[in-house]
Amino acid sequence: MTHILAFGEAHGSEAWRTGPKAAHLSALYEAGFRVPRGFAVAAEALDRYLAANGIAPQVHELLIDLDNAGFESIGDRPARLRDLIMTGKVPEDLAGELREALAGLGNVPVAVRSSSSLEDRADLSFAGQHDSFLNVCSYEECAEALKKVWASLWSDRAVAYLRALDMSTRQIRMGVVVQELIPADVSGVSFTVHPVTGDYEQLVVSASAGLGESTVSGKVTPDEATVRRDPREVVSYQIGAKASMVVAADDGDVEEVTLSPAQRSARSLSEAQVLDIAYLALRVEEFMAGDPQDVEWALRDGELFLLQARPMVRPRAREGAVWESPIAGARWRRNWRLGEWLPDPVTPLFASWVLPKLVAAREEFGTGRLGWHQRPAFSMAHPWFCIVNGYFYTRVGFPRSMMRRAMPNLEERVKRMAEGGVFLRHWREELLPAYLEHFEDHRARDIRSSSSRELLDFVELLAEEAGEFWFLIAPLGYGFEAMMFKPYFEEKIPEGDRPHYSSLFSGYPNRILDSQQALYELSQDIRRDADAASSFVSLKTGEATLDSLPEWLRERIRAYASEYGHQLISLDFYFPSMGESYEHTLSALQAFVRYEVQSPEKMREGAERKREQAVPRILEQLEEGSDDHRMMAAMISNYQTNASVREDANFYLQLGWPLMRAAIQELGRRLVAADVLADPEEIFFVEKEELQGAMVALQRGETPASLH
Repeated sequence: MTHILAFGEAHGSEAWRTGPKAAHLSALYEAGFRVPRGFAVAAEALDRYLAANGIAPQVHELLIDLDNAGFESIGDRPARLRDLIMTGKVPEDLAGELREALAGLGNVPVAVRSSSSLEDRADLSFAGQHDSFLNVCSYEECAEALKKVWASLWSDRAVAYLRALDMSTRQIRMGVVVQELIPADVSGVSFTVHPVTGDYEQLVVSASAGLGESTVSGKVTPDEATVRRDPREVVSYQIGAKASMVVAADDGDVEEVTLSPAQRSARSLSEAQVLDIAYLALRVEEFMAGDPQDVEWALRDGELFLLQARPMVRPRAREGAVWESPIAGARWRRNWRLGEWLPDPVTPLFASWVLPKLVAAREEFGTGRLGWHQRPAFSMAHPWFCIVNGYFYTRVGFPRSMMRRAMPNLEERVKRMAEGGVFLRHWREELLPAYLEHFEDHRARDIRSSSSRELLDFVELLAEEAGEFWFLIAPLGYGFEAMMFKPYFEEKIPEGDRPHYSSLFSGYPNRILDSQQALYELSQDIRRDADAASSFVSLKTGEATLDSLPEWLRERIRAYASEYGHQLISLDFYFPSMGESYEHTLSALQAFVRYEVQSPEKMREGAERKREQAVPRILEQLEEGSDDHRMMAAMISNYQTNASVREDANFYLQLGWPLMRAAIQELGRRLVAADVLADPEEIFFVEKEELQGAMVALQRGETPASLH
């Protein structure tokens, strides 16, 4: 099979081999547009090159390693790939085809450009990620440029972009365009829709002297003309800052030439030329089924050439992103209460399964799943939450019915606060220990051997138990101390004689603080060994870090993860817990090793002393037995009871998440085996009803529809 396809042959059924850029040029050339002659080197030519030079296995291993690396740990892998590519020699069969194709062009100077499978698409901004070479004048130079373009398949820019999008580096393929070079007098681009405003009625034409490289590289600011689509006329023309231009050098390659003052201040295009270029761009748009186009062009001796055309990338974030309240007049907050646990857009499975459970538990005063019989708290406006463009928002304000209620009298308010304290103490002393004993049954479940129905029910159960926890936590938040206690406190206690209100509710022992103290103590053991400390803080945190540590330290970190690793960075179960991914734990541990800090327990003890000293000092300032004294004492006692259980409730709320995630991942593996999904992680991006439908179909022996 030939590896080279001439323009006119490199599109249609062959487009998958050549990449979108080459396919577009080939189709435009065949349609009669003035496209410089050229040909495409198919993507499988790189496969042939790797095999002929015996480096295919090494490239494959490096790509797998790169895909497994996080965005922050790409390291020098792309450079190693590029170096490996450049070590080979173009095999004779491919070299023969390349020589013949160059001779067919008359052995004229050419441009060698990338045409990767991800370039020139409307959904990805991949322009400029790979390399191009201009004024290539011989077979030897062309072969070398071909290797460099292949190597740029894994440029630092391209790899960073792919990993930022969480796309595999193995899915991208590289075709190459070889095209007769037009030594342009003026070159530039034209957009058939205004690229900034999105105005369909306006085109933009950019132009500068010489080859287009001067504009692409940012060396000059081009002239810019705005053209009305219909009737076609120039609306404005702005002369850019053009100190130089890039031209083809006599001995190959390109060179930068300084422009004279007169050239700098002159227009690059006449009005007639602007309109000709706009007309060319509109013809390309019409040929491309009306899709807005980004068109590269060149003028040589008054003749207009079409160098390239690609669909304009449509900004994803702006399409349909209307940031409006779904309820007229309602007010919402992003990072309040449940929103504090959801910093990122929520995934469809979490949004359609666990999130509604948590919200319903708050709106309906618990789920009843654990039998805690919690006392109803204040009501919430319904609906209490919404999702806008993927982000979770919480409703601000209370129902009108609640706002119309009369404020309870002093006796009733004191009584309610006392009852709340009784329940919380009962929860901490009896209900929580019973729950932890019950949770051991969850831990003992064999996820792999459970049926799909059992796994669905298991996640449902864990979500409802989490809802019971969430209703316990919701009325305990720090926010109510600020909203309810702070104004009363500052009204009754003179400014000079009062501590900050938050000091009254700090310094309680809790399990989250225990986890911080455990890390601190481990860090001190590391610091006692100067050599170990020095090497530890310099390590890049990641999954591979653990394997490079001494055995004693690995055992300690694993023991820490076993006790505290269920803690989360987000309630969305798409994100792994800290015990599943050690990166956050190792980063925190490194900080403790690197810096001299007081232990978390010492800081807690200091806060406890301040709290114990502050309470009597505050109450002494109010007349004993007075309404103010009784109310202040009751409020302090109430919020201190809340604070004493708040962090433990947060800590134990998270227990079920690793189990939910494990069950969902197992369901994902089963859907991959049934060819419903392509990757187990895709399960987080289906909705609950889709997942249940697929599992029911499998249970019945039916073939579910693909959710790829």
